Amino acid sequence: MLKKKILALLFFLFVFLFSSKFVYAKDYSILSADFKVQLNLDGSAGVTETRAYYFDGSFSWIDQTINLNTKYKIQNTNFELWEGLQKYLQSDSGQPGTYQLTITPEKLYLKAYYQANFESKTFTLKYKIENAIINHDDIADFYWQLIGGEWSKPHQKVTAEVILPLPAPDDQIWAFGHGPLNGRVSIPDNQRAVFSADNLPINKFFEVRVLFPKLENAVFAQTGNKTLAGILDEEKKDIEKTAKDVNKKNISPVLVAFGVLFGIGVNFLFV
Repeated sequence: MLKKKILALLFFLFVFLFSSKFVYAKDYSILSADFKVQLNLDGSAGVTETRAYYFDGSFSWIDQTINLNTKYKIQNTNFELWEGLQKYLQSDSGQPGTYQLTITPEKLYLKAYYQANFESKTFTLKYKIENAIINHDDIADFYWQLIGGEWSKPHQKVTAEVILPLPAPDDQIWAFGHGPLNGRVSIPDNQRAVFSADNLPINKFFEVRVLFPKLENAVFAQTGNKTLAGILDEEKKDIEKTAKDVNKKNISPVLVAFGVLFGIGVNFLFV
């Protein structure tokens, strides 16, 4: 009799522990990511990225990696992290309201500490790419991966705006996106390119590229050796390759590319 009671007690204890683990399993989701990139006359760029999360359960830290390239430079002094109106402090204390930052030639790694419990939170990163623009032979080129391919959670909505240092002639702006096939690109005026995508899957990157007139006296701009014709041919080949992949997967080619917006030369493509 005692043995049966012990077995019954163990059974109910197991069920309780299993049920508790199931009921209180926590998770989080990324509701949106919005990017604003201000290109500057000196060849630098200021990036503001605002990401909204929902935390289903108790969470205390989150991390993020921004992929770099050895030719791009970001300094610790040019980095800020905000939660709403609260500016986080760089510290190794691990206390809420602080963050740790590591920058190598290959990547920027951020780990932020906070307190969240069944609630939404919005974090804003601000950083400056010192040499963001490449001055090629006859064109200026901004090419940046806003979201890397290592995210383990999907982004429900992604929006981005790239603002040129100066207005450009309508026929001298080109905008390209790389990553999701459902991406959308527009050039609403002669100083902005706007990008967006819905339901960006896990491990899927989101890149933007904007071409515009070559900058003069841009002291921080990199010097490249490409030409406008060469870059356009490069993008054309990417479009053709994507179209082939789309055909293989029976995806509508409408999702692959878009045509001229204002006139000759003003192009917006997402591949």
